[in-house]
Amino acid sequence: LRDIADQVFREAVLPSAVLPTGFGSLDILLDGGLRGGEVMVLAARPRVGKSAWALQMILHVADSVPVGLWSLEMGEQAWVRRAVASISGVPHHQLRTGIGGEVLSEAEFLRVEHVIREVGRLPLHFAIAASDPDSFRKEATAMVAELGVGLLVIDYLQLMSPPLGAYSRENEVAATSRAIKLTARDLDVPVLLLAQLNRTAEDKQPTLSNLRESGAIEQDADEVLFLHRERDPETKILSNAGWAILEKNRDGEAGSFPFTFEGQFLRFACR
Repeated sequence: LRDIADQVFREAVLPSAVLPTGFGSLDILLDGGLRGGEVMVLAARPRVGKSAWALQMILHVADSVPVGLWSLEMGEQAWVRRAVASISGVPHHQLRTGIGGEVLSEAEFLRVEHVIREVGRLPLHFAIAASDPDSFRKEATAMVAELGVGLLVIDYLQLMSPPLGAYSRENEVAATSRAIKLTARDLDVPVLLLAQLNRTAEDKQPTLSNLRESGAIEQDADEVLFLHRERDPETKILSNAGWAILEKNRDGEAGSFPFTFEGQFLRFACR
């Protein structure tokens, strides 16, 4: 116990490094940012923008440390295209439909060209292993040891292949969540784990009970961040204004702050 107490004192005098998320209001709630060994669950209903939020965090973190990404929903080109739109301010749909001809001004075209080169230099490594927990652990271990990866991102939990012998969907998700938490702790690297909320969170502010398919996600997470945007009751269109809600913060205070989603650039602006 004396050794552990001495370590706590040393960290109080000279705190361990944290990774700022790039969202100032969130970093304040997290006492600076993400810490090694912790799992932050980022959860929302489909189309609210959890992948876009994760991408902004990735782009910010990758300025200081390499990032490893398990993309189980989108291809690598989709992530890069989104990054270019977010940084350049050129609408995402124009990058999808083509930027030749008279769609962009010469200045906009040159800006895209410049951003493409800058994005290509970022230390973002896409995982190639299968999406089961054992493969995640093996590839994450190699990324940390060989590439110096300082943040692991999974998009998203419910798409991971379950371990053998779980026998029920709830047990599958619980076993996967626990394996991710143990990997984060053993490697002393933070994990950003995206997750989907169940349908009961569609038209109301989400709570921890809305984490889809298993209460173990709430138990294993050190932080749980919800993204919430209201839906027009008549048109069913999502509002661009919303709230980021830090519902669970194991070592700090919970809290929330407003954001605006800039849909054409797939990025968030926070007040």
